[in-house]
Amino acid sequence: MELRAPPSAPQASSPLKPFIGGLFVGGALAIAAVVATGQSSDAPESSTERQVAAKLLSAGLPGQAAELYEAWLQANPETPKRTEIALSLGEAFRQQGDLQRALRWFYEAEESTSNETARAAKEGIVGSLERLGKSGAAQRALSKATALEPAAPSEGTLIAEIDGRPITSADLDRTLDTLPPQLAEALKSPEARQQWLQSYLAQEILYGHAKRAGYHESPDAISAGQEAQRQAAVAQLIEKDWIANLPPPELSDVQNFFEVNKVQFVPPDQKENTDFESNKERVVAAYQRQRIEAKVQNSLQEAVQEGRLKISAESWIKGQ
Repeated sequence: MELRAPPSAPQASSPLKPFIGGLFVGGALAIAAVVATGQSSDAPESSTERQVAAKLLSAGLPGQAAELYEAWLQANPETPKRTEIALSLGEAFRQQGDLQRALRWFYEAEESTSNETARAAKEGIVGSLERLGKSGAAQRALSKATALEPAAPSEGTLIAEIDGRPITSADLDRTLDTLPPQLAEALKSPEARQQWLQSYLAQEILYGHAKRAGYHESPDAISAGQEAQRQAAVAQLIEKDWIANLPPPELSDVQNFFEVNKVQFVPPDQKENTDFESNKERVVAAYQRQRIEAKVQNSLQEAVQEGRLKISAESWIKGQ
């Protein structure tokens, strides 16, 4: 299936809002369960510093918690609880936003003989890699952790595979059944079905990014319904990881964008405020929207190039 490049001009019906619209289920809860006390379910050693550190972490003070945990490890280098403390340190640095240091400790915690600790550490590794923009590494870590899990049987004809997960005609039909009748009717042509499938796969890939980053377990996502949960998770991925890290545009690029697409901002019959400065705020917003839309398309292309997205949808597109 050919993946098409995004349009060069913004469309009135294409605002950013549609785009802002786990390794283990409950993985973040697994981390929380361990780090809340700074220990595993086994009988722990008594330690005032560890207890205070755990309270600080639970209170949203990861910097102070990390200092105490590291000091405790220095004072107790041979402790049998080292991997549990490593998990707590990984979580503390993750909360601080220091994802590289978080990974260092999550990797150590992953070697724990405690299944609970190792499992929570794997979730921390995948989420940290994803938020660092290392989606390929995150997916490899995820695949390694789930390699021994049996695949669930699938229904229907195989349409695509995303990170080894099958997307079948039955999956698409279930989604199409939820659409309004007029929209479903409009999707009977091969051209319309191809465009809809591209959008569907893009949303699935974005949700994979969001899930590996842990956004599917955020309070906003959990409080939403099943489909709204996916949209809320994708919204947070785009808002917190993509938009927040989007460099400010070059003024010359925005001005050129305005000149090329001037009719989108200044109707032909408009006589006043037709210059760039009068429309700058709207033009910048539209330019940034286009950059995000391009990033969504790039995610699809990268998934294909890396072999994470495989498509065999010709028959389905033709309605066969």
